[in-house]
Amino acid sequence: MTYLRDAAAGLADEIVAADDVLGVLLHGSVALGHADDHSDVELRVVATPDAVAARDSTGETRQHDGVFVELDWTTLDRIEADLADWDDDTALYVHANADVLADPTGVVTDLLGRYDDYPATVREEKCFSYWYHATGNAPLDSGLAFRRDDSLTAELSLRRAVEGYMALPFLLDGRFVPYRKWRRAELSTLSWTPTAFESRLETVVLGDDAEEKQAVVSKLMTDFERRLLDFGLSERRVLKPYLFEPEYDPV
Repeated sequence: MTYLRDAAAGLADEIVAADDVLGVLLHGSVALGHADDHSDVELRVVATPDAVAARDSTGETRQHDGVFVELDWTTLDRIEADLADWDDDTALYVHANADVLADPTGVVTDLLGRYDDYPATVREEKCFSYWYHATGNAPLDSGLAFRRDDSLTAELSLRRAVEGYMALPFLLDGRFVPYRKWRRAELSTLSWTPTAFESRLETVVLGDDAEEKQAVVSKLMTDFERRLLDFGLSERRVLKPYLFEPEYDPV
């Protein structure tokens, strides 16, 4: 899909020629290398506050070389506000994986460089937060719901848990957690995942046997316990996460 990237780069060159534009970022599936015939081209235009305030809308669609490109206008301050507290994993992932197509003065690259990796203490707290929410949803809440014959609540809990379990290998690998629709696609790039991870997750989400689903998620929990202990989380936080309060809410 090089023609999509070429169209993005060509339009970025045109946009950055304006005095009030500081830089242009390519993000989304084209930047990540996951683009297909259904993909949009997404550019984030970083401009001065006055330029953004003067616009009727921060969203815009343009066409370049026959390709429709979605533009999102923003400021440096807004980007930093999204990243500064390390809370928004989607924003961190998107900006860490964006391609800087234009940055004449280097201010955009400088900003993104300050948020290209979790600080060690933040990464530890992120691991615990995802662990806390994953295990709380399943096998704990899902098991209680199944015993109450509340299948809907059980299935919702299992799906929430799967999102957490899918996120943990990225954190353990020193990576930002991908936007949820790219997590499966990027599992193969990790240095470690539990054995038969994808097929086990599919059983939890798509299987029909409640007992089997609970057994699979319980075994996943055991696999992650070992890994989190090796990572350095305390034994009490790993084995009894419900005794502690997570610092982040990954939902």
